[in-house]
Amino acid sequence: MGAWGDGLYSNDDAADFVDLIRAVLRLPKPVDELVDLLVDEAKDAMEHPILSVLIMADQFERRGIRHPKTYAEAIKVLEFGSDIKILQEAEMDEKGVRSRKKSNSKILDRLRNPRPEKPRKTLTKPQPAVVSAGDYVRFPTQLRGSRNPYFPPGREDFEPDGWGIVQVHDVGWEFDYLNWIKLVRLKWDSQQPPSAQDAENAPPVDNLVFGTLSPSHFKRMEMEIIGNSPPRLDATPPGSGERTARFVTLNDISIGNLLLGYA
Repeated sequence: MGAWGDGLYSNDDAADFVDLIRAVLRLPKPVDELVDLLVDEAKDAMEHPILSVLIMADQFERRGIRHPKTYAEAIKVLEFGSDIKILQEAEMDEKGVRSRKKSNSKILDRLRNPRPEKPRKTLTKPQPAVVSAGDYVRFPTQLRGSRNPYFPPGREDFEPDGWGIVQVHDVGWEFDYLNWIKLVRLKWDSQQPPSAQDAENAPPVDNLVFGTLSPSHFKRMEMEIIGNSPPRLDATPPGSGERTARFVTLNDISIGNLLLGYA
């Protein structure tokens, strides 16, 4: 668990959990089902379930989502000061505790008098897949790293000096809507762009990994499908402690993070 500040979201776990909530709320499923999913995910995402309840209730109220059970649980936590006890056990100073109590009072008022309910903006169809199983994909690199897909074109310092190759092993959808891919990086040291035959002959660099790949990231990384063949047999499966398809989709972990060397 990261160090806590006096705000509800001043902890790394809490900030990440908000991103998780944002992704889950896009699913066109009843709120009860989404709450069950979030409660289950919080077991790994948050050290203290009490804090995840507060974050869910606060986020729901801000978004005009009514879920009386979650509101009631959060109100109980705030009335009893259960989260304050956790912070005191973590040795938060008195100034921080006072600030947190003041913030909690405002959250409590909102949960007792929530804003009008608003319809959620959800996915109307499964996210598109820009690649297929078996595809060989090449992309320009600088110092073996891909172009950063989070920067608008022309805004990053990127001077291509080589190429990267991956093969897509599988494509699927978590919860029937959130697209993921599984791929393996392949070794390519030449400054010349690899052909489909080059890709088939290139050895794997590491294990198979999961990630997301949106159309915009595919375009910004200047990816190009250069061939397709049955998923190769010399790729090592993902390790037991590595990211799963569910994790990468709910947290929107782009495959670009791996190709940049950040993941």
